[in-house]
Amino acid sequence: MLTAFDWPPLRPHQRILTHLLLVPILLLSSWAAHAQCDAPVARLISMQGVVEVSAAGKTEWHPARVGQDLCAGELVTVRKQSRAAVLFEGDVLTRLDQFSTLEIAARPKDGDAALGLREGIVHVISRLKKRVEVIAPVVNALVEGTEFTVMARGDNGRVVVAEGRVRVSNDAGVTRLTAGQAADVSPGQTPRAIPVQPLDSVRWAIHYPLVVWPASDNLKAARALGVRARYTDALARLEGQDGGEAQAYRANLLLALGRFDDAQRVVDGDLGAAQANALRATIAVAQSRLTEARQLIDTALSTQPESATVHMAASYVYQAEGRLDAALQAAIEATRRRPGNPLAWARRAEMELTLARLEDGQRSAQHALDIDAGTVRAKAMIGFALVLSGDLSEAGIRLTDAIAADPADPLAHYALGLNEIRQGRVAEGRRELEVAVLLDPSNVEYRAILGRAYMAEHQDKHAATQLELAARIDPASPSPRFFEAQRRLLNGDMLGAIDVGNQALELNDNRLTLRSPGLLATDRAARATTLGSAYRLAGLDGGFKEVAADAVEADPSSGSVHRLMAQAYTDDQRLEIARVSEQFQSFIYGDIGEPMVMPQDLVTAIPVLNGARVMSLNETAAMFGNTPNAFSMSGLVGSQETWGASAMASAGGERYQASVGHFDYRSDGFAEDGKIDLSATRGQLRWQATQDLMLFGDVLHKDLATDDVTQSLYTIYSATAASERSDLTRAGLRFKMSPTSSLVLVGSNESGSKGDSNATPETVIGLFHFQTDADSRTRFSRHGLGLRFDAEGEHTRYQLGASSYRLKETARTNEIETISSPFFSIVNPSSYRVREDAKVNRIFGQLRWAFVERAALYLRGVFVRYDDQAFKYDGSTVNDVSRRDTERLMPSVGLAWRDGTGTTLRGAFIQDVSTPSPGNQSLMPTRFAGFDASFDDVPGTRFRRLALGVERRLGHGASVGGEWSRRKMGVSYELCAATDCMTRWDEHRHSVHLTWPLTRYAGAEIGWRYYAIRLLRQDIPAVAGGYQPLSMRTEELPLRLFVQWPSQWRSSVEVVRVRQDVTNLASAGRARNNASFWVTNVQLQYGSPGSRWGVGLEVRNLFDQDALIQDTDLLTAEPRTPLWYPERSVFLTARFGF
Repeated sequence: MLTAFDWPPLRPHQRILTHLLLVPILLLSSWAAHAQCDAPVARLISMQGVVEVSAAGKTEWHPARVGQDLCAGELVTVRKQSRAAVLFEGDVLTRLDQFSTLEIAARPKDGDAALGLREGIVHVISRLKKRVEVIAPVVNALVEGTEFTVMARGDNGRVVVAEGRVRVSNDAGVTRLTAGQAADVSPGQTPRAIPVQPLDSVRWAIHYPLVVWPASDNLKAARALGVRARYTDALARLEGQDGGEAQAYRANLLLALGRFDDAQRVVDGDLGAAQANALRATIAVAQSRLTEARQLIDTALSTQPESATVHMAASYVYQAEGRLDAALQAAIEATRRRPGNPLAWARRAEMELTLARLEDGQRSAQHALDIDAGTVRAKAMIGFALVLSGDLSEAGIRLTDAIAADPADPLAHYALGLNEIRQGRVAEGRRELEVAVLLDPSNVEYRAILGRAYMAEHQDKHAATQLELAARIDPASPSPRFFEAQRRLLNGDMLGAIDVGNQALELNDNRLTLRSPGLLATDRAARATTLGSAYRLAGLDGGFKEVAADAVEADPSSGSVHRLMAQAYTDDQRLEIARVSEQFQSFIYGDIGEPMVMPQDLVTAIPVLNGARVMSLNETAAMFGNTPNAFSMSGLVGSQETWGASAMASAGGERYQASVGHFDYRSDGFAEDGKIDLSATRGQLRWQATQDLMLFGDVLHKDLATDDVTQSLYTIYSATAASERSDLTRAGLRFKMSPTSSLVLVGSNESGSKGDSNATPETVIGLFHFQTDADSRTRFSRHGLGLRFDAEGEHTRYQLGASSYRLKETARTNEIETISSPFFSIVNPSSYRVREDAKVNRIFGQLRWAFVERAALYLRGVFVRYDDQAFKYDGSTVNDVSRRDTERLMPSVGLAWRDGTGTTLRGAFIQDVSTPSPGNQSLMPTRFAGFDASFDDVPGTRFRRLALGVERRLGHGASVGGEWSRRKMGVSYELCAATDCMTRWDEHRHSVHLTWPLTRYAGAEIGWRYYAIRLLRQDIPAVAGGYQPLSMRTEELPLRLFVQWPSQWRSSVEVVRVRQDVTNLASAGRARNNASFWVTNVQLQYGSPGSRWGVGLEVRNLFDQDALIQDTDLLTAEPRTPLWYPERSVFLTARFGF
């Protein structure tokens, strides 16, 4: 009988065959050892190095694999220079350090998860369940939804709490810990509290990037393993290698495995000064010691500026400081120094994607893969680029592959989390973000986004604590406060959102010397959008318009800031064209998933309650997790037989979104026989054709009929009626030409009809009665084409554009003149037609140049060619009744200065010609140098405006500001056949406001508004008859008080002192009227902006003041939103959406 020692030696081919047979047998036996796991309670989701598993009741250890299910009683052990992450039922995430052994315990009766830590270190994230228990030989920790770390070595232990509450106990006693606290545990002693820094207990878990790339050929094998994230294997290949490059690479690999202390010993050993300082800077960045990191990298650059390793480390230092442009340049320099380094190209791709240079980022990532197809970081970058470009399905596939290649890469999990959330899978996305935080607990941006994901899941408590923790880790980062402001806003805490939102803006401004002005402005616009929404919902209009104006100047290519600016224009009756133009621009600059622009938002001069704010469906701007699938509706009922309804539905996918909205409003108005009947329907479509090309289109139908609603200061009519029915169709594209430039092209067509009828009061002279009735019906067609180019440089931002507009209008008017007496009656009917043809060509350019650190110069040039001619056909006679011709080149200039402590000074001289456009909506910027630049003027009006302004932020959301302006206008006279008949007007607009959040629950605002306009002269003789205005002055002193109550109630009271003075040219000469009165408005609302439904009560003119003078539009007499309600009016509103 042969023994094992008697077998003859195997030949080479026999040894190979034996290995091929044994490997699958061993794998099958390892799998069979765990095949009995029928009820898994956990799963291994990440591992680095050597991780092994032992079945319940067994002593053998078997290699673990990512994705392996784990059952109660099994053991997971992490060997030297290794790490692992385990996901338990109930979304309890754990990460294990080297030399740690964890027993998978059954779920306890009084908890949601149990972890048996036999030895080592475990970091736990458990927020969506109530109780987690960690059992160790020397310490037990009972947790209620938190983030904490437990260490057990020999007879000693330690518990460190990052978030939440933990009950720490042993045989000697119990200690309770809260966020930021820690306790040491020793045998026979009650756990004792000790001071600790947030990141001290998880230095081993922090993600440290690879910055070293050894060029030596004998390190090629280790290098190849390193780019594949096989750091333990790479370290093994370095055994016996003692050179400087090998030591630097060894230190970097140890860092990548979380072995900070081991790496520090290597760095402090025999390393070159430059490489040592580069690695020390990398460590300092990962541990949020930025001042130290900057000093170290400056020293390294001065010592060895040609080192690619130093430039790689510098890139991470600059990014941590917020100097993204400098971080990219450092990465580019690293690729230039070592063009064969795939990690440098992957880093370059990361920074290019961070700066939204998607094509460049994809090219760099692909180049890294071309150098070495196993570069796992580059695979993650490809997936991240697809997320940013909107190709979410392909992004999910690429990111899943990247995670399979390196399950410990936090960026890949972070990108996959965002990708899942963008597709509406919030729970899955939140879980991936939690894994990213687990894999890199020092990353504040990951934590801030995770907090926002909790908000999307309505896990408010966890969102608040996560954002608080992120702010503690990096107090200088604005991101946690930005999302905290959003959280408070969605919960109905407007004043808290104002306070924290202003903190985010201040932190954003503090990065002015660290970040490119363009990126700083984009950040500021995003943060101001949330802050502006909070001011608006609190009714603090002065602060709201200030923030909105700042946002639209900071980032004019953002759809959400244009929506915010449109809302700020709502209460100003002379800025309706500016308001609808901003709404139009919010549509063309919006992205897939953003809320649709409702039809009432694009109708000018709505003569209804709150104007365009009536039944607002979207109380907050789109902020996070936009989805193309949405539905909302609202209703209104109240005084004057008023009722209204509005609804919106939207559906779409990754690359398209289709939305439709409808609006109906009915009211008797304020006249005895008044009527307002308005309906509008709008459909819009967006299609992301390519990564850089967005196609869009919309259709708007409007139907308006009014009787006796014009509350004019100078009307001579006893009865008026008006109607309009129109259809507006548009199609266009937005093309991203580069990361900092875009081109918009829009074609428009509008057609419809309108009618007007009026009757003059009966005039009695002796026995004779005189009366005139007129009825006019007009058909019109309007066509337009607009082009706009936006671009920005490091210190400049500019817009260039051109538009062409054509109008054809034919009106037929029937007049009946009646003269009656006791003896006879004469009826004199007449009829005539008027045809109008108008052409407008406009070219504009606008520049903002930050020529010094805190000052900006504004320049604008506008060329306008405007031809408008009207002919009257009266039987066989044709008369030229109106001619307006303008051809002008008008420059404008402005200057703004910000002192760095919250004060901004502005001044501008603005010139333009007001011209019509389809739907009264234009692509041209509505503001210049921080001032309004688009007004509701008679077409052809030329104006020059001089404006000065000042704003000052006082802290905690308080602000004070004021504006002074004078505008001189040349208004075309419609019934003049000469080429240039003008009336000259002088307009003054001044305002001051003080906004002050008084307490946590109350805020107040006091203001002063002054508006005056007067006729200077006219080029035609004055005509008496009671219809010609000469001057008007309106002065308002508003005082507003806002109170937010518990349980989502909020209320506001507005008291306005009004003084008016009006002069008309009447038949007997000049007629003057004046009035002084108080108006009180009250509003009560229930439901936070983030809730699905809400109700409201609004009372206008609470004390029923009737001594009111109303002005709708001094120059055009068109129906407008009332300045004040001439009688007490009560309205109930309700909204619902999901």
